[in-house]
Amino acid sequence: MARVLSALLAGVLLLATAPASHANELELRVRAAFLYNLAKFVEWPAQSLSSQQINICVFQGSNFEKVLRQEIEGKSVGTRVVSVLSIQPSELPGTCQILHVEESLPREQLQTLLRTLKQQPVLTIGHRPSFTRDGGILRLKSDQGRLRFEIALSSGRIAGLGFSSKLLRVAELVEGA
Repeated sequence: MARVLSALLAGVLLLATAPASHANELELRVRAAFLYNLAKFVEWPAQSLSSQQINICVFQGSNFEKVLRQEIEGKSVGTRVVSVLSIQPSELPGTCQILHVEESLPREQLQTLLRTLKQQPVLTIGHRPSFTRDGGILRLKSDQGRLRFEIALSSGRIAGLGFSSKLLRVAELVEGA
């Protein structure tokens, strides 16, 4: 875990020295690697993993979708293969284990989606400062050039998710909605 986090932090530090267009692409690649590694430290209820896949869902038209497909689709998390699914914001992500939410989604729509998913075994990940207060489970944030994350542990438990103690040691634990 420490080696994985060190590699991710090194990537974030590269963002500071890269030109803007390369920095954005690099940031998306670092996020993709982070999501992939994060999945190794989350436990889903057995009934939510009926297939041999870990489905990471993103909204259609997201720049992140292309990067996820290039960087992590087809890789394994334990015995499961990572699959990237593109969904509409109005769709319920019933087959998703992870839902990555871009900041461009209107807050009211985000809050409605998160309320709907509250008791579903879907790890919701976002970037908006209010994400965990709005009901999201994990918020990625940049802090002094480093990628950090908050976990709303109570929201994760309500969703039926378990988190490795290794992950919790490096996370900032916050109150959820």
